[in-house]
Amino acid sequence: MQIQQDLELPTTEIATRIAPIQQALEDTAAKFSDFYNAQATSCNSGKSQMSDFIGKLQNDKVAIGAEENKYHTEFESRGAALESEQSSLRAYQAELHEIEEEIKKEIENLRIYGIEAEEKLVLLKYLRDIIIDELMKEPAAQSFIQLKVFNDKMRQLKVLLEKSHDSKYAPLVTSLLTVLETRGFSDQGILQNILNVLSKLQENLLAFREKQESNGKQNIENIKERGKNKVIDIKQTAHHIAESRSIVANAEHQIRRLGKEQELLDHEIQRKNHELSFWSELCHYADELNVKAEKWRSEIGSSVSEATSAVFGH
Repeated sequence: MQIQQDLELPTTEIATRIAPIQQALEDTAAKFSDFYNAQATSCNSGKSQMSDFIGKLQNDKVAIGAEENKYHTEFESRGAALESEQSSLRAYQAELHEIEEEIKKEIENLRIYGIEAEEKLVLLKYLRDIIIDELMKEPAAQSFIQLKVFNDKMRQLKVLLEKSHDSKYAPLVTSLLTVLETRGFSDQGILQNILNVLSKLQENLLAFREKQESNGKQNIENIKERGKNKVIDIKQTAHHIAESRSIVANAEHQIRRLGKEQELLDHEIQRKNHELSFWSELCHYADELNVKAEKWRSEIGSSVSEATSAVFGH
């Protein structure tokens, strides 16, 4: 009543003037509430989207880490396999070299055996020719020189037989020498027997030589077959080495690539966390502003209510 008296206005006039103020306060409160709700929704949506995006980046980082671990495992396993394959390749190459040396040795042996066999056959022919052309002629006027030459050739044949692979025939020649030393060349029957033995020895040496050459060639073929198999091993191992090197190189490349992606993701996650902090600060500021506005509206509303009560005496 005191305010009415001080204003010297009728009650209805005062009420008419207070009503717009009350309405304005209510409208302002409603508009601010709408503004705050919109800001709060925007803040919460921004924070949620940013959190989801950061979560996706972190999941991507985990996936990249798992992939990087896979390539690390591949790099280590194939790297170990590569060392083993390279060791095997060196061993195969060394074995192939040994096989090549075996072949050379067998070829050289065949050459030596051929020379030795030819020497023995030449001696046998020479001995047979002496018997047929000189010692068996009538009268058997063998000279000392002929006898010495024959004995020397026989001893030479014995030496050749003893140092070669057909040494089993050496005792036979020794026996012939013993007979010649005790009986001499005067007995035509003995000469004929010696001739027969030399002829048989020649046949045996020829047969032995053919068998020796056949066995030698077959041995060379067997060694070559081993060489072919070793070449296959070398080619297969070389292929595995090339494959392992490619896998190891790719694993190294992928590890570097994924490492760079991890760095980029770390920077992006850090940047997005800063943005999330900004959103959090913005939402916190909006919450504080809303609290202050609510306090302001409450104080104004209380003042208006007090004024109204004072006017109408309530």
